[in-house]
Amino acid sequence: MWIGGLHPTDMLQLINNHIEVFGPKLEKIKSLTSEITNEEIALPTKFRNLKATISNTLTGKDSVNKGDEAAMSSCHNSMSFLVEKLTIMHNFMDVADDLQHRTFSEMHKLLTTRPKSYDIIHNL
Repeated sequence: MWIGGLHPTDMLQLINNHIEVFGPKLEKIKSLTSEITNEEIALPTKFRNLKATISNTLTGKDSVNKGDEAAMSSCHNSMSFLVEKLTIMHNFMDVADDLQHRTFSEMHKLLTTRPKSYDIIHNL
């Protein structure tokens, strides 16, 4: 399972399997697929690295306790660090959701056909 649920590239593949598109729209779909694929590949890798960093901090692998005062300072620093990293993790989820939303939105724009008169009136 991908971070945000269904892979955006899976959605594109599903759509591509059920429609026939030619010309400029096909090129736009190919470009969108390439862009989404690159983002989709990068996001989980960054997410795994962040999870490893959080795990190391929680298990104490990234800090050394030297005494009560030093341990307390280290704990505060670790907690501050963790809150920052959890915020970043939350942002990853937002990026994943945005990637899915953007994929649907772009495909909707590409596949929606409007009469030319609508475009003229709409652009006024």
